Amino acid sequence: MKVLSLILLAASSLLPALRLTAQPPPISAPTLPVSEIQPGMQGEWKTVVSGSQIETFRFEVLGTARNFTGPQRDIIIARALDESQIVSGPVAGMSGSPCFIDGKLVGAYAYGYSWPKEQTIIGITPIADMLETFEKEAQRQPDKARQAGYPGYHGEASHWQPRSGQEQMSGIPLDSVLKPLPSPLMVSGISADTLAAFSEEFARRGVEPMRAPIGTTSDLSATDIQTGSPVAGVLMTGDFQFAGVGTVTWREGDQVLAFGHPFFATGDDNMPMAPAEIITVIQSMPGSFKLSNVGPVVGTIYQDRLTAIAGAVGAPPPMTEVSIHVHGPGTAERTFSSQLYQSRQWSPLITALALLESLNNTMEASAEQTFYVHVKMDVAGFGPLEFDHVATGPSGAVGTAFRLMRDYDLLLNNPFGMAEVKSIAVDIKIADEWVRSSLYSIQILSGELHPGDNLELAVTLNNYLEERTRHRFNIPIPPGTAGEKLTVFVGDASAADKLDRSGVLNTADSLAGIVNYLRTGRSNDRLYVKVLREARGLNVNGRRLGELPASVRALLDSERSPTPVTDNRTVTLWETSLQVPGVFDGEYTLPAHIR
Repeated sequence: MKVLSLILLAASSLLPALRLTAQPPPISAPTLPVSEIQPGMQGEWKTVVSGSQIETFRFEVLGTARNFTGPQRDIIIARALDESQIVSGPVAGMSGSPCFIDGKLVGAYAYGYSWPKEQTIIGITPIADMLETFEKEAQRQPDKARQAGYPGYHGEASHWQPRSGQEQMSGIPLDSVLKPLPSPLMVSGISADTLAAFSEEFARRGVEPMRAPIGTTSDLSATDIQTGSPVAGVLMTGDFQFAGVGTVTWREGDQVLAFGHPFFATGDDNMPMAPAEIITVIQSMPGSFKLSNVGPVVGTIYQDRLTAIAGAVGAPPPMTEVSIHVHGPGTAERTFSSQLYQSRQWSPLITALALLESLNNTMEASAEQTFYVHVKMDVAGFGPLEFDHVATGPSGAVGTAFRLMRDYDLLLNNPFGMAEVKSIAVDIKIADEWVRSSLYSIQILSGELHPGDNLELAVTLNNYLEERTRHRFNIPIPPGTAGEKLTVFVGDASAADKLDRSGVLNTADSLAGIVNYLRTGRSNDRLYVKVLREARGLNVNGRRLGELPASVRALLDSERSPTPVTDNRTVTLWETSLQVPGVFDGEYTLPAHIR
């Protein structure tokens, strides 16, 4: 028994290594390994160029290039023989087209030279390398947030930059690079101006979106996903469309292998998968591409790796419901509804794009408008997370969209786990004028002040039409402040947040701390009045605390503290706010000497 136990123990210690070196799962189709492929062999690849009809195109093998996409990652070099391929050259969306020699599956047409087209040189990813993608699913780990994605910890940008089939190789002549055929991120319902506002975000991800009249169709089903047919990775569907279309290399039961190169190189994934149909191939000198319609979501892309994407037909992954309601005097009331891929990398950006498009490009859009925006996010385990923001002036709408993107990004990219955002509801009220207020003057009207007195404060505001309004505040002087110099603060949301939120984010020690921090954001259509005291306060788990008893402060300061803390030099003794028309900006402080 002891010998058997030792054998079992030794075997169990080898399991991780055995898993990593296990053979790819078998498929029913006969395959041809790279070692048996010789120059001069001829074969065919299958793909769709119109509708759902799978067509066949011929190729001739020129040779094999070793270590092409990495060590021990070879590629088969071939020449396309059909006249139509000379005209179109490599076609975006053809990635993954299955290649056969003598009826045996060789791999996927996945690479090509963009120029000159008459070369018709293509690259084929070997099927053995693609099948390894299935192995990665067995090794999938629970979803973990990246520490580097949390700006309060390392100061790095929260977006990581994957290598993808879209990545551009700047500085290298196009005709010298055998590049992945793009599986272009096609976008419909979003204007060129809106995409341009987020161009740096797309560049950071190595993706250049393509505006195209990509449509939806309910005529397709899961049975339309088959070897040689188009397949789509769906980032958003509904009134706004974001999807990338490639070709299925092989389907075995419910398992699907496609593309022959990465889509976004995200590794473990839960991207919605859908069938697609091809409207036509757009032939272009810079690069030809397939124009597509996308069907309903019928499964999940669960791996996005170096040599392929892998998915399964069946239950779709969870998606976030996004609803944007637009209304206002003289505005036709309408609601835009979409379903969103849940992704650290893409969800915040795509939601911000949809919001900005809704703000700027309705039929009622005009040069001078103010948008009153209310956002409600349903975060699993935490209840609704809400904020209000007013956008006015030439850059107001862009600022609102970027704020939503930053807050959403923080929920998904942090060290404590990716929050599950079930739904996002945005309400937009439009006013056909610029509405903005600024601080003109403040004045303390009271005389000598003592604890328990009221400090009378007059605040004068100026709007963009140079019309002034005067507001009075009665501020109670707290007990226990005799002999102190307090500070009266009057300012906008940004200035008040700077006082109260500085250093707070760094103290979050859980996802709850991140949510706490986001809940403290103020609305920019309010004027804030605060009474401040110079005293040592502490920030704990995403919250700013006031003055604490010495014993509590000593515990939180000590090495035994259960949570990280940071100091703040002022504490708020009293605060109120006043809603003003439109956006308010300005900041001023006055000393208040207490007798």
